[in-house]
Amino acid sequence: MTDSPFATLRTLLTEEASPSLWEQIWYHFEQWPVDDERALALEYAKAHMESWSDKIRKALAVDPSHPAWPLVRSLDIENASVASDRLQLLTGEQTQQLRALHMGWCNLTREQFVELLNSETAQHLTFWNLKGNSFHDEDMEVLTEGPTLESLHELRVGWNYIEEKGLCTLLEATNLPKVRRLHFENNEIKAGHLGTLASVKPGLALEHLALYNNSLEDEGVQALVRCPSLKGLTSLHLDYNNIGDDGAKALAGCEALSSLEELMIERNQIGAFGALALADSKHMASLKRLHIDRNNLNDESVLALLKLPSLETLQVSKEGLKAETVTLLEQDSRVTFHES
Repeated sequence: MTDSPFATLRTLLTEEASPSLWEQIWYHFEQWPVDDERALALEYAKAHMESWSDKIRKALAVDPSHPAWPLVRSLDIENASVASDRLQLLTGEQTQQLRALHMGWCNLTREQFVELLNSETAQHLTFWNLKGNSFHDEDMEVLTEGPTLESLHELRVGWNYIEEKGLCTLLEATNLPKVRRLHFENNEIKAGHLGTLASVKPGLALEHLALYNNSLEDEGVQALVRCPSLKGLTSLHLDYNNIGDDGAKALAGCEALSSLEELMIERNQIGAFGALALADSKHMASLKRLHIDRNNLNDESVLALLKLPSLETLQVSKEGLKAETVTLLEQDSRVTFHES
């Protein structure tokens, strides 16, 4: 005897949450005949999926008429222009259950952005990816002068044209009280134009800041470490920024980074002196994960980094190291190598 649709659903919901399980549930509802039991099953599934990650509950089609749509918490429309009907959907009642919204490279106009910011949908988002939308400093003003987004935890605005003023505007935001993760990679930050960071007013209480591929150089890092927003940071990504020894020394001497657990500074110009400064820094005592591969380290500096008291993962390059040093590192479970 074939199990009823409800019995099958109950069995599915006893399994561990995963993308493949979500896909099974999505198609299970798609094949379920319209009846009172299906409506009851939706409520049953909602209750049992409360603990699921929003990332797993991603719409497999942009179709609010789909029977499993009420279970959706994440929507990915990257690389799709936002026409009027799509904007109407994103600002209407049918997307108010969303918690994660991926809108990279959607060619948003400022008017569309304002409409989204003022929507009920935006009020419930915990994750919003807006990378690659040709945003400028003025768009960050629009964001920070808009409604308070009480739920937003992670904001991604990388791959835009935002300069130093826009970054400072974001860091000073008072309408993003729960944002803890800010992705600002591949924008238009330039060394020599970050002096205003030192006078940024308290705003975002960040835990993670990604600034990779922004041409910071040493001068930019020296300005960055004076920024009050770094206090409490546990993760900092500065790879691909042409940072040298002076920049690494600035990081090592930054008391505000005493809570830092993850530092990504690969693909820079850091040499032995910069690495040794990090290894000797009392402010790096909490550091667990350090990626410093594709720099200019020597044997002494790499071995010194292994003495960081909380270190769990060290990623380095083999280039420039003696064979005996590489052999020693290969025996340390904390060490991983970047393969060219």
